[in-house]
Amino acid sequence: MNIIKDEKWEEKLELITQTLFFLKANQYLFHEFEKVVGANIILKNDKYFIGWIRQNYFIAAAMGVRRQIDEHSDCISLIKVLGRIKENPTLLSRDRYYSLSTITDVYGDSSGAIDAAFDALVGKGRDFIDPIDVEKDIASLKTATDTIKNHADKTIAHFDKKTVSHEYPLDKKALDDAIEVFEKILDKYYELLNGTGMGFNPIPPVPWKNIFTVPWIPNK
Repeated sequence: MNIIKDEKWEEKLELITQTLFFLKANQYLFHEFEKVVGANIILKNDKYFIGWIRQNYFIAAAMGVRRQIDEHSDCISLIKVLGRIKENPTLLSRDRYYSLSTITDVYGDSSGAIDAAFDALVGKGRDFIDPIDVEKDIASLKTATDTIKNHADKTIAHFDKKTVSHEYPLDKKALDDAIEVFEKILDKYYELLNGTGMGFNPIPPVPWKNIFTVPWIPNK
């Protein structure tokens, strides 16, 4: 039985990938927005509107990260995909990767380039991914997202009775670190499942900062 096909893990991984793209695009916009704010003394001193933007970014991003370690039976998450791969590691075989990959080296040779790419993903000479390595990736994902999950559980998804404030603590470094680990792990398994990387560019194809060069409230 092909569990990947029967349980539609490829489709589920596509949905998870869309979540990552959403997170990365928002992360890029937020970081660039913070640069605009940091360079403007008036905006830097604003505690209301700028704070609202920061709070909403953190809520959306934190929940996007939190979903990836949700192990409830009715959810789609990266940690659940990894769990099923750990149980069925032979499905991500070298032969399967060969059938999907279009990698070639500078001389147009595919076999050597595909073998090298697969070795880089699962270990030199292995015919499929080691379940121990999958478990390490699961542990890395949990560790990287632990701080964000705690914030989300106590102040966003639920309100912990021990929480003394309704404010959402914006830990930008923890959030960025969690998104980075999420991206790194997802990219690895996306390539193993699809034979190619995700190929995502979070930079918008339009000059979006132009909105900051005009008055938002016209002077009447």
